[in-house]
Amino acid sequence: MKLRTKIILLSSIAVLSAMLLSNVVIWFVCARVLRRDAVQNAYYETVGIAQEFMDYAKRLHGDMDEKTAEYFFKNRKDDMTVCSFYDGASSVYYNMTVFSEDALKAFDYQYYNPDGGAGADVCVFRYQGSYYTVVRCSPQKNSGYAFYHFTDNRNMTNRLRMLAAGMAGVSVAAVLAAGLFLLLTLRHTFKPLQRLSETAGSIADGSYEKRVDIKSKDEIGALGEDFNKMADAVEKQLRALQTSEQKKTIFMGDLTHELKTPLTAISGYAQTLRSVKLNKEDEEEALTYIYEECKRLERLSKKMMRLLELESETELTFTDIEIADLFYSAVKLCSVKAVEKDITLKILSQDGTIHGDFDLMTDVLVNLIDNAIKASPEHSEVLLYASDGGITVEDHGCGIPAEEKEKILEPFYMIDKSRSRKSGGAGLGLALTALILKHHHMTLDIDSAVGRGTKMQIQA
Repeated sequence: MKLRTKIILLSSIAVLSAMLLSNVVIWFVCARVLRRDAVQNAYYETVGIAQEFMDYAKRLHGDMDEKTAEYFFKNRKDDMTVCSFYDGASSVYYNMTVFSEDALKAFDYQYYNPDGGAGADVCVFRYQGSYYTVVRCSPQKNSGYAFYHFTDNRNMTNRLRMLAAGMAGVSVAAVLAAGLFLLLTLRHTFKPLQRLSETAGSIADGSYEKRVDIKSKDEIGALGEDFNKMADAVEKQLRALQTSEQKKTIFMGDLTHELKTPLTAISGYAQTLRSVKLNKEDEEEALTYIYEECKRLERLSKKMMRLLELESETELTFTDIEIADLFYSAVKLCSVKAVEKDITLKILSQDGTIHGDFDLMTDVLVNLIDNAIKASPEHSEVLLYASDGGITVEDHGCGIPAEEKEKILEPFYMIDKSRSRKSGGAGLGLALTALILKHHHMTLDIDSAVGRGTKMQIQA
């Protein structure tokens, strides 16, 4: 069952229950008033008939006897009044009802005196499906005369039935009106929820850009805003996952390509050494190439492992690092390559400290210095200096084209692939550098132009 149907059903039951309860209370109050009025009217009617009969008897001859009573009540065509006289052995002067004198006496009377007068005995009873009020009164005290007057209460009963029917009709009409009002109101109120459901279905089907348009300021509007925020977060996370998967796919493709070249060469040279008798010089050349390619694969695997460690959000321990110590460690590691190309590693200034992981920041400087050495011509300088809380590595090499500056931070991207492979590069150094700096909340600014050289500036 839909929520809207449940609300309408429960609300209708609540309205109907409230209407029934109030109707029952009102009906009982009205029934009590009508019964009281019926008894009061019957009392005054009986007293009036008794007084009228006494006045008639006095005008006629002064005595109230059987003939006088019969004549009087027949002329009135009154078949609802009984006149009786107690003279020791009581006798009924006039009785057109079906009740005997003993039956009349047997009724369960209650004394009734609404106006402080003589009062009378009253009884309400049911006979043949109808209610009657019988009033017994004496026109004069100790006179021996008694009048029994019956009043048919069908008018009161009919009024109560009509009242009950009217209340039932009003209740039904009220419930139907309330149900219709709720239906229209809930249809309007639930439209945003329906749009929310449709949008959720669209997102589930792959339309992640879908958003719900809810402009109300109530709880449903707040729910719509929260839903849109959730959808934004889901879309952002999904796009990030897709981008990550694409990068991983490209990364694995590039890695496979990078591994293929040295492995093919190693396999070829090894097969040659196994199957062909080479002279000493060619054999040494083949073994040297195999050794160098193995070393390159080792460096590649180490950088791959470091990238994977950083991508897995490994918790790092930061300390205050003296820039002088950092320069000393990096220059020491890069000095062999610098000597091979006759390049001078020159430190201009090394004052200050940075906050980070010493080994990782050493890797950053080694990668930057290594790239500067590769890009620099022989007999040139690579400068290192610290300023304004940052570190700069500057060379006077070939420079980087403007359109390549962003791409060089991607894994396996190399501007000059032939030169990079020749020098043992795989395009992972700057990618690793960018990732390390990201974990240190630092940035790498590249200031370079073709033929002018490059400045790599690390800023905290």
